[in-house]
Amino acid sequence: MQFLGIEAAGGILLMAATVVALVWANSPWSGGYHDLWHTEVHLGIGDLHLEHDGHPLTLVQLVNDALMAVFFFVVGVAILFGARSADSAGSADETAESRG
Repeated sequence: MQFLGIEAAGGILLMAATVVALVWANSPWSGGYHDLWHTEVHLGIGDLHLEHDGHPLTLVQLVNDALMAVFFFVVGVAILFGARSADSAGSADETAESRG
């Protein structure tokens, strides 16, 4: 649990997963890696289903189409929040300076 408290934990896990994926994809067991990425994923709520041309999404399509959209949305919100925080901090500094 202490590892998760470290600020760099997410980056360390990402680097470890990258190394594992590179080794697996270039090993004699690369067929299993390919099969994993082409596994069909059935996602739906009621009559709403995520599909591509009437077929269930593969894991690679899910990552490319759905998760990347969520990722860039979150990044955009973080950039917007950072820009607004910087504007607020800048205006507070200017107000303090004008008061002397």
